[in-house]
Amino acid sequence: VLDDPDAREGSAPVAEIRAPDGAAGYVAGIDALALGWASVALGAGRRRKEDAVDPTAGFVLNKTVGDAVEPGAVLATAYAADPSRLDAEAVRGAFRFGPEPPPATSRLLGRYDGTRWGGIGRPRALH
Repeated sequence: VLDDPDAREGSAPVAEIRAPDGAAGYVAGIDALALGWASVALGAGRRRKEDAVDPTAGFVLNKTVGDAVEPGAVLATAYAADPSRLDAEAVRGAFRFGPEPPPATSRLLGRYDGTRWGGIGRPRALH
């Protein structure tokens, strides 16, 4: 499966989620929590520990923050064994659009120089 993910049964895409008519401009933001709940609804996660997980379920984001977008552009591709679980509106609603590209931000929160953290912020401790 690692060498050829498409060879796994049920790995074919079940839907493309497209940008709405008023989406001209750029992807200004993506609500990760909304996208996460849409993934759970699709079967990629659990609401309760008893829930089954579909190992083929999930989304591939075709557009990310800062990408140019036009009406009808494919925002995400959905994969799942049960396509009836897809909430395309929830996925579409996770995307925000704007007329200008958002300002570039650094993904680097800080640097550790061997004695202390410096930079924009300090990462949280993992426990």
